[in-house]
Amino acid sequence: MHLFDLIPQAWRGWMARCHMEQNRIGHSGSMVFRLTGPDRHVMYLKIRAISEGGLLAEKHRLEWLQGLLPVPKVLGFETNYGYEFLLMSEIRGVPSFHHSLRHDIPGLMGQLASGLRMIHQLDRDRCPFYAPLHEKLEAVRSRCEKR
Repeated sequence: MHLFDLIPQAWRGWMARCHMEQNRIGHSGSMVFRLTGPDRHVMYLKIRAISEGGLLAEKHRLEWLQGLLPVPKVLGFETNYGYEFLLMSEIRGVPSFHHSLRHDIPGLMGQLASGLRMIHQLDRDRCPFYAPLHEKLEAVRSRCEKR
């Protein structure tokens, strides 16, 4: 089955008018695509098999974080043929490994520290998600063993 055949029917029309390029950065286990519409509007599409953990939990976390942290907006979510599809807005910025930041390591460290402060200022008692450390460490161990 071709990738486009997996796309939910309701999305195929508008997606056919988008330029689609795969983003191979990261190790999430999802397929990630950058979509640029005819109006130059940019979105990101993540696709992941439900059997591999799916994307529903990520969708819920992004929705909860709206207004609390600079995270993408969820633009759509669908399930089709055992896969989940999460469509998100683009957010401004460059990744911390971007070549433009190589010559200002102190500035980069300051930006990363600022981001961590934002995360640590969230009221964890209001967080509706439960993710004990031992479960997170097990997930990391499992991912590392697959490589």
